[in-house]
Amino acid sequence: MKSSVLLVLITLAIAGCALKARNPKTPVVVVYTSVDQVFAEPVLKAFENKTGIKVLAVYDAEATKTTGLANRLIAEAARPRCDVFWNGEFVQTLRLKSKGVLAPYESPQASIIPASLKDKESYWTGLAPRVRVWMSSADFKPHPIAFEDLPGLNLPGSKIAMSDPLFGTASFQAAALYASKGPAEAGKIYEAIVRKGVRIVPGNSVVRDLVVAGQITLGLTDSDDACGAVRKGAKVHVFTPKTTWVFPSTVGLVKGGPNPESAKKFIDFLLSQEAEEILIKEGFTELPLHPNASKPCLNLPRPEAYEIDPQKLADHLEIAHRDLRDRLRK
Repeated sequence: MKSSVLLVLITLAIAGCALKARNPKTPVVVVYTSVDQVFAEPVLKAFENKTGIKVLAVYDAEATKTTGLANRLIAEAARPRCDVFWNGEFVQTLRLKSKGVLAPYESPQASIIPASLKDKESYWTGLAPRVRVWMSSADFKPHPIAFEDLPGLNLPGSKIAMSDPLFGTASFQAAALYASKGPAEAGKIYEAIVRKGVRIVPGNSVVRDLVVAGQITLGLTDSDDACGAVRKGAKVHVFTPKTTWVFPSTVGLVKGGPNPESAKKFIDFLLSQEAEEILIKEGFTELPLHPNASKPCLNLPRPEAYEIDPQKLADHLEIAHRDLRDRLRK
């Protein structure tokens, strides 16, 4: 009995090898993305349906979003496994450029993107901007609140939450603050926030869920997370800080990736209006870049934004991280 089962398995294995040999290899593209799967997957499927190219996607964990994938790409640089890095922000993308992980590629679709949202040397291109927003309970009256005003806010720290400033878009925000105000002043702001007892949680979705559950009154999160709550009927307010951070997603071609032609086709699609419309529909982007694009989920007034050179942000990322690791341990 055992020998007959073994014979069947061997026969099936040989047949499988023959089938692979007869069929042409399906074109693939390997995409590492820190964009939440719920937003990224519809875009990936639309690309597959349109081109016939199979997308092999690697997502990151919420708590280490972007940083984990960037570190992985650096570790793999000698033998790249990835073709495209689709990042939910751009600080880590700049870091990858500086480390020599990315290759230049000027997509024909990039002409619609503002110059401020793309690399002058074509190592990365921005798309689908989001903003940092306040979410509050229904009984909290929305009013302009600057991030640096949090320590003096007439609200217990235990009723306020923000995501960990060492990861994801909160990390981008920290770098922006350190770049604009200088390390000493920015560090004091975070130290005062910690001293107040503001809850620092693993990710933006956690902030959102705490507000929706009524466990906190006010939270700082991303516009896409806030959109998810609003669309599900949560009784919350969403409003922008007095001055906020606008940050695009970014896409870059990985140097030496195994499927360069498929990678370029994916980048072209990701920058197209077709892909942007999907991201608007899914509630990911709040500031569409293409003319006559659909209205975004929250449709907030155009925010007043910090204007900081992207490279200056990247230069302050490690400075902010080193300082915050010490301050958050206190």
